Amino acid sequence: MKKIIQSSFLLFILGFSYIYCNGQGNTDYLSVFPYGESPTQIGKRIADHFVGTLNRFIGENQKPNYIHYPVTCAWSGALEFARLTNDKALQQDLLDAYLPLEGERKSMVPIGDHVDFAVFGIVPFALYRQTNEEKYLDLAVDYADKQWGAPFGRYVNASSYYYYNKGLSFETRMWIDDMYMITALQTQAYITTGNKVYLDRAAKEMVHYLDSLQQPNGLFFHALDAPFYWGRGNGWMAVGMTEILKLLPISHPDRAAIFTAYRKMMATLLQYQDANGVWHQLIDDPDAWEETSCTGMFAYAFITGVKEGWLNNGSYGPAARKAWLGLISFINSDDDITNVCEGTNKKNDREYYLERKQNTGDLHGQAPILWCANALQTAQMSSTEISVDATTGDYTITSNITGWHFSGSIGQALTDITTTSGNDEVGDYTKTSFSWDGGNKTGSIRWYKNSPVVIFDISLPNGQSGALKGFPNFTSMPSGMHPFSYHNDHFSWPEFQLNETSTPWLFFDDNKNACIISPASHFMVAKMEGDGTRKITSTLNEAITSYPAGFSYSTIMVMDNGIRESWDSWGAALRNLYDRSFPDKDQDPLLKYYGYWTDNGADYYYNYDTNLGYEQTLLNLKKYYDDNVIPIGYMQLDSWWYEKSNYSATGVKGPGYKNSKLPTGAWNLYGGLMDYVADPFVFPDELKGFQGKLGVPLATHNRWVDPRSPYNEQYQVSGIMSLILPSGKTS
Repeated sequence: MKKIIQSSFLLFILGFSYIYCNGQGNTDYLSVFPYGESPTQIGKRIADHFVGTLNRFIGENQKPNYIHYPVTCAWSGALEFARLTNDKALQQDLLDAYLPLEGERKSMVPIGDHVDFAVFGIVPFALYRQTNEEKYLDLAVDYADKQWGAPFGRYVNASSYYYYNKGLSFETRMWIDDMYMITALQTQAYITTGNKVYLDRAAKEMVHYLDSLQQPNGLFFHALDAPFYWGRGNGWMAVGMTEILKLLPISHPDRAAIFTAYRKMMATLLQYQDANGVWHQLIDDPDAWEETSCTGMFAYAFITGVKEGWLNNGSYGPAARKAWLGLISFINSDDDITNVCEGTNKKNDREYYLERKQNTGDLHGQAPILWCANALQTAQMSSTEISVDATTGDYTITSNITGWHFSGSIGQALTDITTTSGNDEVGDYTKTSFSWDGGNKTGSIRWYKNSPVVIFDISLPNGQSGALKGFPNFTSMPSGMHPFSYHNDHFSWPEFQLNETSTPWLFFDDNKNACIISPASHFMVAKMEGDGTRKITSTLNEAITSYPAGFSYSTIMVMDNGIRESWDSWGAALRNLYDRSFPDKDQDPLLKYYGYWTDNGADYYYNYDTNLGYEQTLLNLKKYYDDNVIPIGYMQLDSWWYEKSNYSATGVKGPGYKNSKLPTGAWNLYGGLMDYVADPFVFPDELKGFQGKLGVPLATHNRWVDPRSPYNEQYQVSGIMSLILPSGKTS
């Protein structure tokens, strides 16, 4: 029996088997973390917190009045996290935050005449890769090129010309901090432009610092005249070497020197990592206080080294894991990390370093958390395994997070099986495709890297007569799951049972493991079928018995630990697939203000004070709220104000009224839309006149277009629709 099993997990097994042959062990320490401690969850918290507090650093009257390098580091880390997780909303927020720097806050964009300022160029480099807007590339390249140009600016001195004439950056200071600031800008220039000159510059600069500053034990003094192994200073070196090594080809003349220095440093850091997984303000002093910015930087270097195969997995894998878990234990309930050393100049005084202030929420510490989360994103295995049996047509979906298995079958042998990789709006995926029924039906299952999402597609290349057989069609699923869906009736109330409609089906257990399955296309005619214990099927309404050539239908499945987290992943995937985003909270009055509704269930739904009439009843209502200082920002008018027919959507004649206690008239009927204008009995001065008296915007209801409506002569109406389209178009 031919069986194909595809998953990123198997790729990791193969990869670590290779490492094992080289004596490094095959245990994966960096893929699965306890709930709430995964890089995706932590990274999202820190990135969102950064966006939410960014105005503190670039807002009006801020000190300093320029973008300081910790802001740059956190900003670029958040942009990379958004890219890796395909978080389009976060990407947009980070882009929007930059826009004031092109206008009223432009003065805060730093002049690139110092390492701490020039590094800002990594932000526009990242924005260019996100937007392809040349203005970002031009600005970023200007920073990178001027860093190797003739000395200029406020900090030029004799040493500036000395280093410039040696082919190094005139910003060279021989402080170990520089080896992130300088190399980050040059390597980002190389990544973005592909110009090898930038990579060569970074490598040459790094080798010069290594030759001058690295001590025999692999660590670095803060500066030649500050002989102390300061934690964060060494962290900058560790991250700088890591970033360069990721890019340098084996044949590069400077790679061997940098790689040797990196390995020497990592070996010493491994010795000084404490039992909690962290490092201290002075690395070689166990009595110095635990410091989180250096811990984050060393963790990043360890994680990347293990992932790239530079470091022995058996020794450094557990240390990298312990460093991540130790680091995030310092994050408080406000998503701020504690124990961050304040900004520190060099000084030949040991007590100066030990007595530095310990900050909370300092971006020196927030940024390395994002770097680690990003490195772990690429180290994680897929959360899903897919098994497809070509002989029987059986398929199984397994979650590595929940341990759940869902199995079903096409019911016949499969042909044309291929497995490919790609990228769509949800993210990077692996996809297994296959055909059956002589090629008249094709299907695919795609699952995503760093995401619990699985998407099923079925296509009909030649069309079909007859009802569609559902795919997926699960007949084996975990036992003991609790069901949840939305009722197939007005307002679709939630209930703990399954409704066979287009509602998403949620299954969960007592440990918060959750699975959501729902249609991912053709929502108006899609449906879920089954009982959740013997059958779970996603299909289309059985009344549809003819399908055109090329028709396709999609289903989405999410399995994760956490009910809310599963809903969030499900919703985010669908929004990304259909290029939708949450509207701004003040985008229109319905979102921005409290309003009064007159829809089904409200006091004034087909009801009013008969002594006042409909219009005056609502005007008095608005006055009542005004008098009691209750702001009503808009009013919703339901279906009671315009002319309707006396026929239901299915053509059944109604009783001749909606509310038998009120006067009869075209407005007081149940049926479809006849004319979308206010009935004079309800609003004598038409809708515009009423709105003028009310003084707030109106949100107005509309029903389906009745087949008897004159709109059918003016427009082509697609079935029983509440949407009227221009002639010649259909929905």
